[in-house]
Amino acid sequence: MTEAVIAEHEHETEAPLPPLATASTPQTLEEIFTNNDVQLFDLESDPDEMHNLAVEPEKNRATILRMNGLLNELMAKEVGVNDGRCLPQDIRPK
Repeated sequence: MTEAVIAEHEHETEAPLPPLATASTPQTLEEIFTNNDVQLFDLESDPDEMHNLAVEPEKNRATILRMNGLLNELMAKEVGVNDGRCLPQDIRPK
């Protein structure tokens, strides 16, 4: 697999949300799947993104964690401290 894409989208939930930093920068496979709709595709063998590798999280654990780590690093560079300052005032955590 030479190229992969991981996308995360927050689920709507009635349960209390975890702290902002934990929810948006998960570290473990459990955290990733608890708060996100995970999609992972091998763009070389599946360019049309028809087979989501994330439906088999244990089989693809290493790749999911590696891609998540890259995403977390990018967010840290672009956002910095994840305390909600980048959000509009009316929805920032208090």
